[in-house]
Amino acid sequence: MLVKTCLICGKEFTKKATESMRYWETKRYCSPACSSKAREGVTRRKIRYCKRCGNIIQDLHLAVKYCSKECYWQNLRDGIGVKKPYKQVTVNCRECGKEFNTIRAKYCSVECSLKHTAIRLQDVDYSFQKGPRIERVKRICKTCGKEFHVLPYEVKSRPCKYCSNICQIKAIGALNETSIEKAIREELEKREIDFIPQAQIGAYFADFKIGNVIIECDGEYWHNLPENKTRDKAKNRLYRKLGYKVFRFTDKEINKDAAACVDKAAAAIFPLQLSICNAI
Repeated sequence: MLVKTCLICGKEFTKKATESMRYWETKRYCSPACSSKAREGVTRRKIRYCKRCGNIIQDLHLAVKYCSKECYWQNLRDGIGVKKPYKQVTVNCRECGKEFNTIRAKYCSVECSLKHTAIRLQDVDYSFQKGPRIERVKRICKTCGKEFHVLPYEVKSRPCKYCSNICQIKAIGALNETSIEKAIREELEKREIDFIPQAQIGAYFADFKIGNVIIECDGEYWHNLPENKTRDKAKNRLYRKLGYKVFRFTDKEINKDAAACVDKAAAAIFPLQLSICNAI
């Protein structure tokens, strides 16, 4: 029977049948608890003192030898612990002419450096960089009808049919939207409420985003499938975590009364306005 003494608690322990001889030769502790105590003793932060001022170093990194940057630079200036010590030289500031001691600086302060740079840039002639003015091409947005201008090379590289990403999303959403999404969109447009259709939030797309409110239009058949239920729950968790209020309406609710569905969502967007209107 092979016996060893634990280096932490001093208790004797024997070799187990499941342990190989190679593992037994390196084993020093009787239990995982003693092993963790030994690791704590090795990794515990030792008290180290600054080479310059003698203060205790708070940094946990073992390579740190100074308590602050001031001590580090002072040691460099004095040449302690350096093969080629840095020498301080008295120079005049290039901007204000003030004398100061430095190793390699040209200005006495950041303000002087910025002032000198600004004056130097003013003297540069940039006329050689100005080329002929490029005339922009007029376009009319297919969604809102607004006139906008683009560069000639943009017309060749992309269609340029919409004035903004929101108009493009609205157009694409109108082509791919379902009947219940169309009913909600028309109700929102009738009330002149600004919204973003198919708004990307994280890895998901919301049917309608209005400020901090999200409206989802769910068909009962598709959204009752197990995989879609799991996805909808994950979407709700993400939306609520980001601070959005989520309203989910089924196709029966929207087909029955789309205005009532929008009223519920609008109550979260404009609570004060609705309360004032009801009071009147």
